[in-house]
Amino acid sequence: MRYEFVAVHEIMGIARPKDSQEQVLVDYPSDRAQAVIYPDMDSRLFEHDRSLVISNMMLDGFIGKASAGTFEERLAHDLSAFQEKRREEAKERLFVLFEAQGEIESFNPQVQKEFPEFFVAVGSAPKDDVRARYRPQINALLAGIAIGSENVTGIKKIRDGVVFASENDKPVYAYNITMSGTGTVVTYLEGSMLAFTKDNAKVFARHQDLVNPARLLTRSLDVENDTLLSFLSAWSGLEIFINGCFRAYENSLFEKLHDGEKPLAPSKLVERIRDVMKDKYGLSNKFALVSLELDGASTETDIADFQRVKRVRDSLIHGEEVPLDALPTKDVRRLLRKYLKLHTEHLKLRE
Repeated sequence: MRYEFVAVHEIMGIARPKDSQEQVLVDYPSDRAQAVIYPDMDSRLFEHDRSLVISNMMLDGFIGKASAGTFEERLAHDLSAFQEKRREEAKERLFVLFEAQGEIESFNPQVQKEFPEFFVAVGSAPKDDVRARYRPQINALLAGIAIGSENVTGIKKIRDGVVFASENDKPVYAYNITMSGTGTVVTYLEGSMLAFTKDNAKVFARHQDLVNPARLLTRSLDVENDTLLSFLSAWSGLEIFINGCFRAYENSLFEKLHDGEKPLAPSKLVERIRDVMKDKYGLSNKFALVSLELDGASTETDIADFQRVKRVRDSLIHGEEVPLDALPTKDVRRLLRKYLKLHTEHLKLRE
């Protein structure tokens, strides 16, 4: 059975210019997928909007709120109202759509009803299997956006949905029935963020040492988090990143000391230093070395910021009272974003 999958995320802190055009950020030909900025989502999301409105109508029916009129009349009214509300709320907000098409084994819903333009199916639809196919690409995409601009203050998932298609191409809306305040300064959409995301989204997918800390940066930006979780997510990402890439930059530094026509130190002395130091690097020392290799001009400032943030983190871990509204979350995000970006550029030069 064929399907169409979309995932929509709002990039907070970045405003879409009024005269912006459709832009493809990343293309995934082998997956029949792409990430796009659409200025008008109504036409692109029509089937998914209709599926969402039908699910809301079904829920209203279950709890006794169904409005008067035929199903088709109520659907047309509610769909129009839903899209109008979104158009009003979405002015200048930046949304990134990940969209993909593919095929999956057919499934047999428990209940299926045919309408002139679509099917409604209730039962065990394999939507989670479809979502799982694209999770790595979406994580890499959001990582590129989060790293690409320091003005990104949050990332919020607006929608992810799957619409299936019958043999005669009629949409199948399948449902698995289950029950169950931050101020920002908005800047306009930057070419640098777009360029970085386009150039590097696929790089993240090839390097797990980038993906995990970048995902934690993305999680830190999730507006649903509380302040403590946002801070700890960003710090964990920075710690994982530094520990993961440290050995590569240590090797690079020591190679510079004894390689070349005029080595700065004899090879035996360098190896002795390495042997003595191998178990003595603390996290601050590791960060200092990585910073020196990637941006020596800013090392002194960045080390001071790192140590200040680390003191706050250590105080939290040791149970000391730390005002949550004073957590240096922006500072740790800045460091993580900066060094992930520099490390990414370094990897690209080596590939």
